Amino acid sequence: MSTIIILTMSSLGGSMFPRFLMSETMQKMGLLTFNAWALDGYLKVFWRNAAVWQLWPQVLVLGVLAAVFMTLARTFARRWEAA
Repeated sequence: MSTIIILTMSSLGGSMFPRFLMSETMQKMGLLTFNAWALDGYLKVFWRNAAVWQLWPQVLVLGVLAAVFMTLARTFARRWEAA
């Protein structure tokens, strides 16, 4: 199950096919994945020569997602330890 989820997220996020070549709907769906935000940051820095301070949207979203999933992981781990 996890392999299918990861492959789906990778294809939607632009790891397998560039998001800018996808339809508008697919591009918006891709923003629900981690790697879409990470790839946007890489593109800004390496292709568009953007300054590091211009990465704040990508860093913010990735940081919030990391905090949310770390909190969920800790919550589930506590439940598992108690069982």
